[in-house]
Amino acid sequence: DIAAARSLRTSIFWFDAGAPSEGSSSLRDSLRCILQSQRFDLVMGAVVVANSGTIGFEQMLRLNGGDRSAVDILEHCFLVIYVVELLMNFIVRRWKAFHSPWIRFDIVLVSVSVFTQWIWIPAGGQLDGVGLIMVLRTARLLRLARTLRLLLRFKELWMLAQGLISSAATMLYTTILLLVILYIFSCIGIELITLNPRAVGPEPDEKFQMLVDEHFPSLGGAMLTLIAFVSFDNIVTIYKPLIELDWLLLPYFTLLILVVGIVLANLVTAVIVNSALEQAQQDKALVKTVEETKRRRLVKDLRKIFQRLDVDGSGKVSADEIKQVGDEDLAALADFLSMHDPMEIFNALDVDGSGEVSIDEFCDGIWEVVVSNAPLEMKRMEKQVERMQTVVRHIQSSQSLIQHQLGDVLQLLRHGGNSNACGDGAGSLHAQSSSGTADASLMANGQA
Repeated sequence: DIAAARSLRTSIFWFDAGAPSEGSSSLRDSLRCILQSQRFDLVMGAVVVANSGTIGFEQMLRLNGGDRSAVDILEHCFLVIYVVELLMNFIVRRWKAFHSPWIRFDIVLVSVSVFTQWIWIPAGGQLDGVGLIMVLRTARLLRLARTLRLLLRFKELWMLAQGLISSAATMLYTTILLLVILYIFSCIGIELITLNPRAVGPEPDEKFQMLVDEHFPSLGGAMLTLIAFVSFDNIVTIYKPLIELDWLLLPYFTLLILVVGIVLANLVTAVIVNSALEQAQQDKALVKTVEETKRRRLVKDLRKIFQRLDVDGSGKVSADEIKQVGDEDLAALADFLSMHDPMEIFNALDVDGSGEVSIDEFCDGIWEVVVSNAPLEMKRMEKQVERMQTVVRHIQSSQSLIQHQLGDVLQLLRHGGNSNACGDGAGSLHAQSSSGTADASLMANGQA
């Protein structure tokens, strides 16, 4: 499962980037191998986690006025690593790198870090007074989301993280809708509560006026107060005193609780669940697409290997031909099949025992091993069992045909026996009549 998850993650990553061209340089090939390796992901994950720890440590030093020189050196080291990683992605993927949301995210963070650490601070600028830049620098903590790619082996945790990331747009639209609803109810609250005669009339109620000044002093203050109705955060201290003083506010707060606290919350939950289900369906379609793309690429490479092995051009590879396999092709086959002996590979692929391997047997056998991550011996046994089942079905059909033909022969024999019996009976009757006639003739002659 771990190997399959890693293979899927790598396939999705490079499917989004596009397949490398055959004329890629050796540098791009080397960098591509590095970026695809699991060790590189582990190293970058460790760097991101370490950098996240230094961010919190740096903030503690800033609050306590401590020496941050060591932390600044580490920040420069981390920034160099991020810049190198970004350049590697651009060298390998070129303009297609912008198609990846992770790389676009890294471009923003690296650009902010380069500006602050290598341009702004050396030029004499100070970061403590620039709140926006400090917030963007702290956004480097979001790099931790990249480490979630290493958690594919933990299926449930990855599903939760993926659901949280995919629901970002839903949360944004929910916030906008919530602000609109709170704005509408705040405007109504200003008319019903802030401008209530008990608050601004000629004889205002001091208790009602104190509640208005605390919860509904202005439009912005009313919106901040109504936010508590979203999570039902001690809202009884807000609506109960006001309703006790003016019962006409009961419909207003009832509608507010129903719309903001109940209906909107349930609608948001339903939308998030529906988005999660749609995301699951898209993941299945993406996996199918990636697997098909991976199959086409693998079959293309295998056909090239097969053509190099098929020296006589017969369309089949014999044991003698596979013994002459080159080191590069043998290394590729060993990587696919975990076998290093050419004859062992040939015997495993030659399922029917014909002494030759066709191109279909060659490609299908290796592809099934790559997809299932099962040993080739197991696939060979499966093929042999399938072949035995086919032979058994053929024997059963032949047996049924023979039984049917034997039945027909038995019926013919029975009909032939009955006909012979009838013929023998008629002959005996004719003989008896003939002998009777002869006897009568002899008796007549004797009398004469």
